[in-house]
Amino acid sequence: GGARAQTDAPPDAQPNVPPAQGQREQQPDWGVIKTIVIDPGHGGEEVGAVGRTGVYEKDLALDIANRLKARLVSDHGFNVILTRNDDRVVPLKERTAIANHAAADLFLSIHLNSSRRVSAHGTETYFLSLTASDEEALSLARAENRGGARKGDDDGSGADDPSASDLEMVLWGLAQSEHLARSSRLADLIQAEMNRLLGVSSRGIKQAPFAVLMGATMPAVLVEVAFLSNPDEEKELTTPDFRDRVALALETAIMQFKAESEAGRGGAQAGGPP
Repeated sequence: GGARAQTDAPPDAQPNVPPAQGQREQQPDWGVIKTIVIDPGHGGEEVGAVGRTGVYEKDLALDIANRLKARLVSDHGFNVILTRNDDRVVPLKERTAIANHAAADLFLSIHLNSSRRVSAHGTETYFLSLTASDEEALSLARAENRGGARKGDDDGSGADDPSASDLEMVLWGLAQSEHLARSSRLADLIQAEMNRLLGVSSRGIKQAPFAVLMGATMPAVLVEVAFLSNPDEEKELTTPDFRDRVALALETAIMQFKAESEAGRGGAQAGGPP
């Protein structure tokens, strides 16, 4: 899989040293999570994956995002922003820019998966990496980076892959500010809750060069909730009750992440001062 970036701060790092390129101008308080940006994948003519019954990924992702937002706002008082609240195209870079502009403390992109293998099932949770965990992860990232392209139909050309030099710069900034380590942990928590919900063994935390995660100045993950290409999972996804349980699982993972972040304030997190 993709190698995780080093997150240890340099030994001579001082609180008053100007932030490295790619970081926020002011060092954030790692223990506080107040603003969350939820990104419903696709939208408008970019329908994403399509189930056998004709259900669109874009519609399910928005529904789950709305359910999650309602839970986070009503139960916990978070400031929650959606990158889209209707059926329209939002460019990938704009989605990340929305999160950065809001100085969000967490970014979660919600998608539904698809595969040529009808038997493929379960959740996959991703965080950013220059190299993909495996060929399937790379193929999925290419499809997502093309926006409206159908998943599972990648031609393998890689023509739409983001610039490696741009991504390396982003990863350097992320490594210095601990975002990769925290994104990895958030992905772990989401994967565990979704595995429990779906009753499947983990497909594993994966890394891939998703354009929508690039440049995010906060912990950022992309979750492929389930496979629309799997008849059983498609059937469940079309029921409001199941989508509400997905929202509950995501809410639970976010609250676990918040609790860990607060417990880690004052130096308990990797790379922090003793």
